[in-house]
Amino acid sequence: FKAVTAMLESCAAVTNTTATFSAPGVYTLMLSADDSIHAVAYAAMVVSVVPGIWVNITSAGSNAYLTWTGGSPPYVLQQAPAFPASAWSGVVTTSTQNATLAMTNGNAFFRVQGQ
Repeated sequence: FKAVTAMLESCAAVTNTTATFSAPGVYTLMLSADDSIHAVAYAAMVVSVVPGIWVNITSAGSNAYLTWTGGSPPYVLQQAPAFPASAWSGVVTTSTQNATLAMTNGNAFFRVQGQ
């Protein structure tokens, strides 16, 4: 066990790998490690890549108008009074890509989550 641990620590210090994806989908990533002494070790992980959501916010009077692109419904619009947020509260769940909110408390931070 200690020999395997030492081998993994040594590899981690030498190799960094990055995976990028050009399209949404479900991908299986396979890692193999070979130190030419022990049997080759394998690990796999499944990654779900979803399109990002881009949000545009404008204000007029006491209303905030939010529109967004990307993701899939249902969308959950969430709000927090400060950032970084310790907790987000749900404001609205919708299948459309827009929402109008009355701004009653002054400053607010928003995020949109989709499927």
